[in-house]
Amino acid sequence: MCTMSIHDHLVELAQQRRSQTLDQTAAERPGAAVGTPPPLEVEFLPWGDAEGDGAAPCEILATLGSVELEYAALQRGVGILDAPHRGTIRVTGADAIELMDRLVTNKVTGLSDGEVVSAFLLNRKGRIQSDLRLTIVGHDVLLDMDVHDLDRVASMIDSSIFTEEAVVKIETTAHRLELYGAEVNALLETWNLSVPEVGRSLTGAVNGIPVRVMHSELLVVPGVSIFVDQTDALSVWTSLLNTEFQHPVRPLGWYALNMARMESKTPLFHVDFGLTSLPHETGLLNSRVSFTKGCYPGQEVVARMEHLGHPKQIVRFAAMGCEHLPVAGGHVLACDADLTDAPIGVVTSSAPSPMRGSQSVCLAMVKWAYAAPGTSVDFQAGTHRWAVPLELCREGEEC
Repeated sequence: MCTMSIHDHLVELAQQRRSQTLDQTAAERPGAAVGTPPPLEVEFLPWGDAEGDGAAPCEILATLGSVELEYAALQRGVGILDAPHRGTIRVTGADAIELMDRLVTNKVTGLSDGEVVSAFLLNRKGRIQSDLRLTIVGHDVLLDMDVHDLDRVASMIDSSIFTEEAVVKIETTAHRLELYGAEVNALLETWNLSVPEVGRSLTGAVNGIPVRVMHSELLVVPGVSIFVDQTDALSVWTSLLNTEFQHPVRPLGWYALNMARMESKTPLFHVDFGLTSLPHETGLLNSRVSFTKGCYPGQEVVARMEHLGHPKQIVRFAAMGCEHLPVAGGHVLACDADLTDAPIGVVTSSAPSPMRGSQSVCLAMVKWAYAAPGTSVDFQAGTHRWAVPLELCREGEEC
């Protein structure tokens, strides 16, 4: 049984590549392979802020040497992302499905084995506590979420159990791989698997190792999440990467994934909205909230905003039309505003867009009065300031 993590495997792989490079250099120029070696090709990023949430520090791959090739794999082949930043909770017991139905914003009862639904978990004030994917497995419910949400979500569910027959458990050995790219389905077919339909998951095996495959809508290109036991993650990762395949298959880092996410206009929890946000502010209302289901914590706030008003702010997409890149946290200004005037929004994430000739794109949280699609607002990068019309996020809903 392989116990090395994918993180350690990638570091070791980068070290091997470095040694090979040094060996080649030494052969060409004897005696020259001394002194400071070149830097490792692998680069990791810390994911989120684990302080106070009980989660262990988490790092994800930023790039394995070439962001350009990783992004190209998404367009012409498959990129495989190690996803230690995702966590799993299992709710078991005869009342597990009914319990989760009365706690989240989307309908869970009536789903059959293998069906998947996305939803928010809110507090009593309607603020988002987690962005979840719930999968029915027999009578159990698997909850997929950001790893830093695990303790908070488990505690909220556990405190909501009164007479119900249900048990909440954090799945500490569950691991996630994510596959994205134009040829994901073709790659899975070599292992007698496929991309499930939206709202479905399926089970199968990769090189004899059991896996559960779930449809992912993070990007415009096809994508899946693969659930596997932590001890088998590297074996499945290696098997997928080494599949005999006519298209490029590469490890995928956050830099390339984020560029494709931005091009897909998809907001992300803890990045573009967070614990103080309301569902109507996220740009994800259509896929996360049912207005015909039964009660859940925070429902009055959601219903009142849906029928009687609008949010104070909302996530919007903007294509810069130039290579100037507004940074996350940067101000969004009204077009006629002075630099001393109060901002009307904030950039939440940004990236260069290869599909737009490396022109920049971003997501921003903008005040409602300025957020109508087509409204021009000002962005800044250094000393540069320019006007850009706002667009809807991917789901395209209006409040």
